[in-house]
Amino acid sequence: MKKVALLLFVLVFSSLYSASARTFVQSPRAVQARETVYSPSGKELPFYFSDVMGILQTADPIKQHIEYLRYLNATRLCVQADLSFAPFILDKDSIRVTVDDLDSTSSITDGKAKFTIVFNEFVRQGKDKIRVTTLCGQEFINDHQFEIVKNDLIEQMKIARDTNFDFYGPLTDYVVKTRAERLGKSESDYRKILDENDPHFKDVKVRELHRVPEPFKKSDFVIRELHFGYHPGAFGALGLAWLDTGIVYYNPQSRIIDYLKGHPSILTHETVHNNSKLQNWPFTSINLELTASLPEMLMPQNLLEFFFHGYAQPLRKLAFNHFGYNFAQAQDEIFLFDYAGNLRIDEEKYRENFKILETIRPEMLKASKEAVYEYFTDELWWSAMNKRWAQDTSVFDITMALKYDSTILGGQAETERWLVQHEEEIKEGMRIAWQKTKENNNGGNAMRAPQFVVEQYKNLFTEKEQETLRQYFAKNPKSAELLQKMSEEQLLKFFSSFKSQKIGGVR
Repeated sequence: MKKVALLLFVLVFSSLYSASARTFVQSPRAVQARETVYSPSGKELPFYFSDVMGILQTADPIKQHIEYLRYLNATRLCVQADLSFAPFILDKDSIRVTVDDLDSTSSITDGKAKFTIVFNEFVRQGKDKIRVTTLCGQEFINDHQFEIVKNDLIEQMKIARDTNFDFYGPLTDYVVKTRAERLGKSESDYRKILDENDPHFKDVKVRELHRVPEPFKKSDFVIRELHFGYHPGAFGALGLAWLDTGIVYYNPQSRIIDYLKGHPSILTHETVHNNSKLQNWPFTSINLELTASLPEMLMPQNLLEFFFHGYAQPLRKLAFNHFGYNFAQAQDEIFLFDYAGNLRIDEEKYRENFKILETIRPEMLKASKEAVYEYFTDELWWSAMNKRWAQDTSVFDITMALKYDSTILGGQAETERWLVQHEEEIKEGMRIAWQKTKENNNGGNAMRAPQFVVEQYKNLFTEKEQETLRQYFAKNPKSAELLQKMSEEQLLKFFSSFKSQKIGGVR
């Protein structure tokens, strides 16, 4: 199992390497006046938007996908590092801005604080002159340009805060009401005892033992420090958060991508990670990336990620099981040919599949919200269930199974007919599977790969590519040992061979 964990890590590393391991030689940008960029409403955009002139906000799914890839490529050089990066040092001269009207109660480190933006590589060098360092050069901006950047980030933080509060704000009331019913108490009586000390543990409140979160405030979704800078040690990442600290890293590429979508989805995602009432150590048995994605990934403005993003993989599986939507087949129908990194698509099939997906998205959003609320209603029980099943999505799987019939065998009627005919076999299979999970959990020496590695792996390889990898290593178990002896270049070449390469016709 240790070799499996190592293999997953190498897979992630080599995939990230393949996306960023290029050698570029470029002179620092000449200090010259940038062209000012405006939004369609006439609002001035941050100076770095001029790196992608003519940026479009669009509700057309194909156009958004096309522009998304263009902007990733257009901004990658100056934002994402290759393997030869030199680390930055946090500089006391970096500009820091504290926002007095934005309280932050997101972290456990400082309690109540003020939202602060740290402009890591923005250093003042005289009156009306600020030096900005990127990964491809340096330039100077003036105070007006800096104010545009600052005010834009403050506005995005408020939007992310409000989005997350709308989604998660009612959670505590739901938990209290549901737990009271299950405990056979009135809601009012249960509320009274939550903040009392437990009779057996004088310094611990009943609320803590029952894992009932404190009522949510908007300030719980305001991070303590937003570092607007770069994270060269995390190749390809658009945003990073550290649990319980209230600290998020967010770069110009991320802001441009969020602008394209018409909503700060990346910032919204990272803000959930930093709400210590929702995500904290050591209670991390639920899929943290999925729960952070729910308020933004299933929004109507986000036309890409439910279909493509690795974090949405569990939802795609459930959509197939209960709604009969086959994402793998849809992608095969849409993407026809790869001309060495230039994809030819079937626009008619793209729009046809997207139209179907739009009928599924609201149901997935409703069911997923219900699932995550149920998890917090009895967090310890669901944590035990996840451990028993050796997965972190049990609550989503079970909630969907209770709400919707299965359609996996060609439709609801056909599937139900088969299930009735094989009911006793299914029950026996369930009994055996449940016993097997008990035996596996008693193994003692089993080692699971770190969850962040698993999530990155899922995000970097499609479901079909993952299946190809599984089949390869099942047939060639000794290959895992050979990986440890390979150089970075050899690893890159080896794993690149598993990426989808269309060499003719429809895949």
